[in-house]
Amino acid sequence: MRVFVSIAAYRDPELGATVRDLVAKAREPGAVTLAVLEQDDAPLPAAAYPAGPRLCLEHCPPAESRGVCWARARLQRHYDGEDYYLQLDSHHRFVPGWDALLRAELARCPADDPILSAYLPWYFIDGGGEKFAALDAGPLVFSHFDGEGIPNFKAPVPLQPAEAPPMPGCFLSGHFIFARGDFVTRVPYDPEIYFTGEEISLAARAFTHGFDIFHPARAAAWHFFNRVEAVRHWDDHARWPALQQRAVAKLRRLFAPQPWLSPGDGLGTARTLEEYEQHAGLDLRRCFLPAD
Repeated sequence: MRVFVSIAAYRDPELGATVRDLVAKAREPGAVTLAVLEQDDAPLPAAAYPAGPRLCLEHCPPAESRGVCWARARLQRHYDGEDYYLQLDSHHRFVPGWDALLRAELARCPADDPILSAYLPWYFIDGGGEKFAALDAGPLVFSHFDGEGIPNFKAPVPLQPAEAPPMPGCFLSGHFIFARGDFVTRVPYDPEIYFTGEEISLAARAFTHGFDIFHPARAAAWHFFNRVEAVRHWDDHARWPALQQRAVAKLRRLFAPQPWLSPGDGLGTARTLEEYEQHAGLDLRRCFLPAD
């Protein structure tokens, strides 16, 4: 069973360690397609990537990058009918057999079209060594609306035991998504979204296309959250506010007046936006009304 792994990296020194760990910990590395878009002036040479997976490597200078969703959308063009889709950031560590674990957890979800997603437990580097949180995962819940009306989420301390089945949820994390491969073609990434708004737009679109979100009780990987020295896209791009405002305009088109949008970047027809709002407990139309 093949899995397509999408990693968008922006000037990230953790990329090399991430891909090495991913391949080393896979039960079936030969069944992995590893698609990486490295946005860096000095990308890793192809020889730095471990043997085993099918590699789809792209590079663009940081100055040409247009943000994380643009990068993720670009990577999805390499999808070639793999059975599963795994979306990650470029700073992760993995448990042994992560691929088999994720397939098993997805199969436990009581839905026709399930998605596994979560804010994964943290790891960080301290004095040259790596430290890891417990492998608990859990739900994503609403935290607050930011100044642009975009919902933000948080992950409270999990309450369910690690052996519990995946928990139904409402929201997605951009740094960890696992689904069957047709998720790529049915809900392709929207390159018009810049950064904030990525998760709520994708969750609503997935739901209205018939997907159901679940949160695993036991994580298959760790995520490096507090990268205080990392360079972010907006550190390099003075025009990032214009990219974010374009994203906010897209969210208003999606959630408020709702003129027609193409199936590729609009809501689905399997369920309505109103059904998603009831499911999530959010009034998205009100939050994304056009500014006066």
